Amino acid sequence: MKRDVIELVECKREVMSPSRFLRMTDEERQNVERTRIHPPRLGRRNFGFLEVIYRNGTWRPGRGQACHAKP
Repeated sequence: MKRDVIELVECKREVMSPSRFLRMTDEERQNVERTRIHPPRLGRRNFGFLEVIYRNGTWRPGRGQACHAKP
């Protein structure tokens, strides 16, 4: 019987949209060490992004792109 393997990577730093930041759970918020706000730039169609640095890191599926992809 074949088993599927999900590769997990540890994220100490994550780049996310403002809407994702507002949807964070209480557990995720308590784990935040520092947040850096990158405001929107003129002529772009987004609302900027936030760089979140976690105290203990979180585990995400994938090969690292989930942690550092800009919205």
